[in-house]
Amino acid sequence: MPRPSSHQGFHGGLNVAFINIRYNILQQQHIPISPNTFLALFVSVTLNFLELKYQGKDFSPFQTHPKMMRVATVSLLLYCFAYDFEKRLCSPAYVHIVRSGRAVFGLLLSVSLASVLFQDSVCVGLFFVYILFSNWEILNHRVKGMYDWLQRRMNRRNLLPV
Repeated sequence: MPRPSSHQGFHGGLNVAFINIRYNILQQQHIPISPNTFLALFVSVTLNFLELKYQGKDFSPFQTHPKMMRVATVSLLLYCFAYDFEKRLCSPAYVHIVRSGRAVFGLLLSVSLASVLFQDSVCVGLFFVYILFSNWEILNHRVKGMYDWLQRRMNRRNLLPV
């Protein structure tokens, strides 16, 4: 649903977007940047730019890109569920699975929101980057696990110095 006109031009809307960006950066400056912080900043900035893109129009991103907005909404919900589940999880054996799932859903949320802003040719590149990063996130734990296993096995046989 479009927002009512507030007699603000493009310049005023752009100032609001940059003020929000600056506020988010200054507010989170004392905290080391974690993936959650970066995702929160990226999503808020992307939503500000979406608001600017559709300002004064009779349609919304939900009408022009319904599939992408559904993907973004579902990704946000799954990200939130994974984040909550990770905090409540007692067994450290499954934390890496939940953390990888959270990273994949966060990446999908970012890419789906960003793809609404850009043309279709850029969207293909965004989803290609998403596939690369999500595969890296999922395989990263496997590679680390195999490396640790190999190192422990070699240490037991005294093949490597301790």
